[in-house]
Amino acid sequence: ATLNYDINQSPPYYLTDIGETGVVIINVTQEGDGNFNVADPVTQSFDVTKSNQSISFPEIDDMTYSTGLTIDLDAVASSGLDVAYTVESGPATVNGSTLNINGAGEIRVAASQSGNASYNPAFDVIRSFTVNKGTQTITIHVPAKPLTESTQITATSTSGLTVVLT
Repeated sequence: ATLNYDINQSPPYYLTDIGETGVVIINVTQEGDGNFNVADPVTQSFDVTKSNQSISFPEIDDMTYSTGLTIDLDAVASSGLDVAYTVESGPATVNGSTLNINGAGEIRVAASQSGNASYNPAFDVIRSFTVNKGTQTITIHVPAKPLTESTQITATSTSGLTVVLT
């Protein structure tokens, strides 16, 4: 810790850069002058403990599945430390702060912050949401006339799933 003096502050002495936890000891002296004797020194100590922190993690709205669906996760720790994410359940994976949705279903995502030398771990915040099944359409491709016995007819789905012609 650093003890600072600023005559414009009230009180004029203040601590900065407290840093890690532990005991801070302050020694105070006064050398006296022509009218006053030297004062007895005074020592004061106190414990610096870790601060608590919390996580703010907005709710995630339900959505409809589509191929390549991702969500940018934006939780913030009150300490300013980085937040980590894990998928507790559901068809998703996480990469940094990007949640990759791999299918329809209920997804539970946890935001956590493990703390450091100055901050206690934050309580995890869990967000649950539902990814509903996506919609798809089928397009049939019929060649121009005339049709023959060897005319090929194809069909595709906007989902990319295999279609069956019967």
